[in-house]
Amino acid sequence: MKRKLFSVCAAAGIALFSGCGGTSDGGYANSSSSASNVSSTASTSSVSSLPANMSVGLSSLQREVRYLTDTAGMSLYTFDKDTLGMSNCPNIEGCEATWPAFTTPVVRDDFDTAGAYTSYYQHPLYYFSKDAQPGDVKGDDVKQVWHLVYPLKGFTETDEVKLSAGNRKQTYLTDKEGNALYTFDNDDVNVSNCYGMCEQIWPVFYDAVGDIADTYGIPAGLDPKDFTIIERDADRSEQDKQIAYKGQPLYYFANDTAAGDTNGDWVKGVWHLIEINATSVEPPKQSIGDVAKGETRFFKGCNNCHGDDGRTPALGISRVIAEIDDAQTVKALLTYLKNDGAGKSSFMVDVAQGLSDEEIDNLSAFIATLP
Repeated sequence: MKRKLFSVCAAAGIALFSGCGGTSDGGYANSSSSASNVSSTASTSSVSSLPANMSVGLSSLQREVRYLTDTAGMSLYTFDKDTLGMSNCPNIEGCEATWPAFTTPVVRDDFDTAGAYTSYYQHPLYYFSKDAQPGDVKGDDVKQVWHLVYPLKGFTETDEVKLSAGNRKQTYLTDKEGNALYTFDNDDVNVSNCYGMCEQIWPVFYDAVGDIADTYGIPAGLDPKDFTIIERDADRSEQDKQIAYKGQPLYYFANDTAAGDTNGDWVKGVWHLIEINATSVEPPKQSIGDVAKGETRFFKGCNNCHGDDGRTPALGISRVIAEIDDAQTVKALLTYLKNDGAGKSSFMVDVAQGLSDEEIDNLSAFIATLP
């Protein structure tokens, strides 16, 4: 999930449809991304809190999704404080050391390499220094500004960027009927920049508001004070009010036709679901390799460092491999060492690089059986 980015065009007062490469369709047709009929200056709006007796008709749903990784399975992240098309991480002390840039060029329209960063739909991509192995997602939602990337529906992998091996169970904000709600990166705080055709494709979330109830009906984990009512431009809008979450106006997507549809997430990189939380889904264990052949290979040298029972930390620093009971996890670790191994022992990298893919499968199958 991506939240509000600082838009260069909005900050400079440049019309989004002429200066940001947008179109009049609000970011739907041909996966374009910007709002229509946006004036050269941001609209003004008044903001009011939701009345205490008003239910905003909110709820939440869950979906299982995969996120972007590099070829070794290391997680990639985006940063809310970036500007579209430019990283602001170098301007923050210590940021680059904690969030190293993903720099591998990807030759495809949805990716771009500008300066030191590779971007997905103008969002620079990063690693998190505390992710030690494939499947780690320790950087997700750090300080509520760093996020995993759940790409546009229908995303296909490239030679350089993959989808995670495991899923994340993501809880996202919906209306009371389960219809997904979205935010728009090119909006300003408490100001919508979506009018005209954009408003037709991304209808305003407000009509569901108005039911009198004792509570807001807001999902657990969210603060009712984060929801406000903003005024829209009455001269350009079919709807004069809109609900905002943390200053971000909320919308539906016209191409979502049923509860549970999330077709608008990441459209051109500027429309996003509002993530409430996410947890990793334990992948089903799969049989790979030949256990007997793996045992034979293990006792041709691996046991010298890891112990015959796999319970000796190799070089005194490695994890206890006997505690890994999933062959796919072992395979991911060995594959990472073979293909990258950044920050790992050079000795183990050399060992892994000497293994064939079949040997990795067999070793993984055997190691997963260690008691």
